[in-house]
Amino acid sequence: MGLRSLVLTQGGFDHDIFIPVAPEAVLALLSRPQEWIRLQPLVIAIDEEPRAPGMLRITDRHTIGGLTFQARYRAQVVPVAGGLDGHAWSFPFIHVLNRYRWHAQDGGTLLRETTTIEAPRPLLGFTVKTARAAHASLLANVKQALVERSGAR
Repeated sequence: MGLRSLVLTQGGFDHDIFIPVAPEAVLALLSRPQEWIRLQPLVIAIDEEPRAPGMLRITDRHTIGGLTFQARYRAQVVPVAGGLDGHAWSFPFIHVLNRYRWHAQDGGTLLRETTTIEAPRPLLGFTVKTARAAHASLLANVKQALVERSGAR
């Protein structure tokens, strides 16, 4: 067992939301990373990595006890059957895996996000708490944006 496995631990959360639009509309919105700037409350910038096709550099803004700072990390979104997988890698040794899965249900889409976070033990609580709140807002904002575009209720 290496030192890394001794100091890293895992946590996570799930979110479910019903959106009264077709699954294709959900996929189209979540597949456009530049949309995340207005949908995810922490994200303030997204840049493509010129030397690594498919990789992104994302900048988040965090506030802890009145201190505001930016965190920049690498991310990748991978289409999979029935959804998208999003990976984010941040200093120090933080890996976030977001699995978005959806299926048609009662005239709309049931969207489930399952998030697993691996981080150093002292950072896991803050990382999970911050991500859980940001991703709850993300899903609510996705729903609001899609409902407004479609005119659904």
